[in-house]
Amino acid sequence: MFREFLENYLHLCSYSDYLEPFVLICIIIALLTEIKFLKSNQSISSFFVYTCAAFILFFGTDISFTINYPVSNFFIEGFNILFALLEYIVFWFYFRRVLSHPFSKKVTTLPIGLLIASIIFYFYRGLSVGTTDVITKKLPDFIISFELLLLAIPCLVYYYKLLKNKPTNELSERPSFWIVTGLFLYSITIIPSFIIASDLLQINKVLHHAAFAVHYILLGLLFLGITRAVLCKKPLET
Repeated sequence: MFREFLENYLHLCSYSDYLEPFVLICIIIALLTEIKFLKSNQSISSFFVYTCAAFILFFGTDISFTINYPVSNFFIEGFNILFALLEYIVFWFYFRRVLSHPFSKKVTTLPIGLLIASIIFYFYRGLSVGTTDVITKKLPDFIISFELLLLAIPCLVYYYKLLKNKPTNELSERPSFWIVTGLFLYSITIIPSFIIASDLLQINKVLHHAAFAVHYILLGLLFLGITRAVLCKKPLET
């Protein structure tokens, strides 16, 4: 009985897009907050670009659905991995300022190059081999998983540094804590889902819908974390 209820609920959520408005609301809240404090806090600018890109991504996805499914799905995944590249760049340059460690500055450029090469390969293979090709369809999940794994690592370094230095200020007053925590929870939870996303759809639709429900919730919480960080009215690197 519970399984049937859960399956019907998640099926309804998937096709009625109940959780997408939640993410969109979180993005709009973050966007309006960033606009309000943008002039007084220049460290917000990169996250403002990131939030704008997320906002545009939602509408770009809706436009892509007007094309036939295989092609629209190909371009939707293309938008997602391009967004993942921007996401990586924004957060890694943020960590370069927060961690202030020589290692964090040295390892930034190589992953960016790998992500760019992977994205080029995705579009090349999709346009030359076909949008329904198995490798083409699975590649975005691995690209996004790789990107999130790269972002989870500096989050762990941040927590290690936080515990080692034992800050005297309240964590709730540290903008970096809200941003890193939102990103870390999003990264470590979503990585397994993206790795097996296409296979999970074939094995169990309920679990697939549940995984994407968690994805939407944590993505929304990430933007709420950024909003809370901006409301601290301090440089976001603090």
